[in-house]
Amino acid sequence: MESIEVRRKNEVDKWYGEIDDSVKDLLNYIDHLPSMVGAEPFSINDEWLIMNIAKFILEQYGNLKPEEIHLAFTLAAKRRLKDENHKVVDATTYGQKLSINIVGKVLTAYQEGVRRVKSEPERLKSVQMSKRIEASRNTMDPKDAYDLLVKLCEEEGEFPKMFFLYSNVGNYLKSIDAFKDWSDKKKNELRARAEDLVPSTKTGSLTRANPEERKRKVLDMRRELFIKKWFEENVIGVQKA
Repeated sequence: MESIEVRRKNEVDKWYGEIDDSVKDLLNYIDHLPSMVGAEPFSINDEWLIMNIAKFILEQYGNLKPEEIHLAFTLAAKRRLKDENHKVVDATTYGQKLSINIVGKVLTAYQEGVRRVKSEPERLKSVQMSKRIEASRNTMDPKDAYDLLVKLCEEEGEFPKMFFLYSNVGNYLKSIDAFKDWSDKKKNELRARAEDLVPSTKTGSLTRANPEERKRKVLDMRRELFIKKWFEENVIGVQKA
């Protein structure tokens, strides 16, 4: 009767002989995952464990690309990955081997995060959410709105995809003369970009028959671009440096 070690080795050898190049790419990513969450590095004796982690990912998260799996663990390492209860996912292994349990916890949280981002536009269509947004615009202190945006940028490592307090943040940046060191060239490029992004002849929308509406939209877009550019340079860029 063959030992469990021999049986596992035979199973691994058979599986490795059947996989295609895409799975081999996945294995290369899996090999780097332990170092990202403080787990003990894989050794030559861990082929059976690596095989089962790969099988688990292919069966349960087959829609994820290897690059997304790497991104999920990167977010977990930065403690920027949250579960369905909005709690930070703890992917720590305390120096032990990477387990299927940890892999499932991280990838499930990543998928949930992607789902939330994709569903956000639909959720924001509701009248109730629109009222909340408008209430925040009317009542939030400009400095509080600015602090909120700084926090979101720091947490996400980029400018948030959904943000609605540009007027509030713009008022705060104006109060501290945030754009005083910008060249006229930079400002004019952003102004021109705003003009390009707001249509002037779109049927049934911002037509030439309604120039005041288009003017307002251009000003809103200009403010948004100025704020995004300032945050890219002074918050996000500083954090990544």
